[in-house]
Amino acid sequence: MKRKIAWLVKILKVITLLLLGYAIAIYAYRPPIPQDQPKSLPEVSTPPKSPQYLVDIPAKYFDPDKIFEYGDTLTLEGIKVTYPPVEIEYSSETELINEEFKGLSSFPRKTTHLPKYLESINVDDNYQAETIVFVPTAMNHAAGEIWIIKDGFVIFKSEDGANISITESKSHNGFYISEAISSGTGLAFFGGYRQTRYIYENGTFRPVWYQDTFDLQTTQP
Repeated sequence: MKRKIAWLVKILKVITLLLLGYAIAIYAYRPPIPQDQPKSLPEVSTPPKSPQYLVDIPAKYFDPDKIFEYGDTLTLEGIKVTYPPVEIEYSSETELINEEFKGLSSFPRKTTHLPKYLESINVDDNYQAETIVFVPTAMNHAAGEIWIIKDGFVIFKSEDGANISITESKSHNGFYISEAISSGTGLAFFGGYRQTRYIYENGTFRPVWYQDTFDLQTTQP
């Protein structure tokens, strides 16, 4: 009986050793586990930024009476894209103007259009409206300058601009000048306008920021 038990113990030891050897062999010779490899992304060329007012939406999706065609560009009138205001850097070289105003008849005739008075507005917060004059400089696009007259003297002259106009500020400190600007897509004076804010400071008017607005445009018919 003892011999049978000893024999069984030997057999179990042998089996245990065989199983242990087999396990070690499997562990030692197992195939390597593939590691995550960084994926190489395809190179994507970044297209140049298009203006925000230039879209790929076909013009046929808009009302036909709102579409103005000019060259390869279709302007979708009435649908506006307005950019954030841009601050204008302060310049200590702001010109002080104090010229005697001699009336509309004293203006040199640059075009067949005549200078004209616009609605008077208060621009220096003194509770008294100043005289506004539009001075034409070209035949078309209502191009001209805005002059402000106070107590018989010219105290402000705007730069020459197309479709130029002036709007009173609710604070009565300064004003807004609006003018047509080119969208840069082949249009002359169509496609946008710029509004510039002027304030009255140290006896003169200086621009402090401007903001551009454009009609939406597309090249897709």
